[in-house]
Amino acid sequence: AKPKGSAAPPTSGLFAEINKGAAVTAGLRKVTDDQKTHKNPNLRGSSVVKDADLNKNKKAAAPAKKAAAPATRPPKLELNGKKWSCEYQNGVQDIVIESQVTQSLYIFKCDNSVITVKGKINSITVDGCKKCGLVVDSLVASLDIVNSTSIKLQVNDKAPIVNIDKTDGCQ
Repeated sequence: AKPKGSAAPPTSGLFAEINKGAAVTAGLRKVTDDQKTHKNPNLRGSSVVKDADLNKNKKAAAPAKKAAAPATRPPKLELNGKKWSCEYQNGVQDIVIESQVTQSLYIFKCDNSVITVKGKINSITVDGCKKCGLVVDSLVASLDIVNSTSIKLQVNDKAPIVNIDKTDGCQ
């Protein structure tokens, strides 16, 4: 749909300016010899920009904000419908989930923990975990490990698909 009243597309002005050729530099100011370092020996002494020149056209910089410490959230292990959620577990070595074939498991931001899944489960996703262990009896669909580090995985029966993406250290 073309805009009414103008025959040229709105980008034509941009392309006309780009296609000027040699005339593109016509609006630039001339650099005099006293401003050139290879012509003025006084400028060769240092390559440091003066504070007055640096702050001439800048607004006052906002004070730097300190990085906030990551908020510690309460650990969560619950079943919502057909989806298990295991989140923010730190240092818990004995998490056991009794699963069914129709259920899935989402493990998020767990550190130094071991999760054991008993029975057959549909799918498991491990996201953002560090130094975690996962022991699974059997999977129907897939096991995904993303954005994690130092994950140890053990499948006792079978897992048809194992996807590992953006993960550093998985065995």
